[in-house]
Amino acid sequence: MEDHSIVIENDKIAGIIPGKITIDNCQSISADGLYVSPGFIDLHVHGGNGSDFMDATVEDIREIIRYHTQGGTTGLLATTASESHLNIMDAIQALDQAHPITGAKLLG
Repeated sequence: MEDHSIVIENDKIAGIIPGKITIDNCQSISADGLYVSPGFIDLHVHGGNGSDFMDATVEDIREIIRYHTQGGTTGLLATTASESHLNIMDAIQALDQAHPITGAKLLG
């Protein structure tokens, strides 16, 4: 759709309005000539940027999240490999310790 305004409230699309509007005390971003889409959710992520969730430290996990956020991912499901129960539990503990995270949200 061309010549529309997208209203974002609390990180969610609150409305799409015909025409270009501005709202007092709100940030306005021009997307003229660009494509706009909602955030992407990736349901199968083993890691990113050289790190894997199975052997990642808390800082590695935060870097994986930053890496995926740069590509438009707003939510992801951290996926483990076939490993021992102990290794999977260690990975889950590291994921739990990485919260809160700025960027894409860990969905599970």
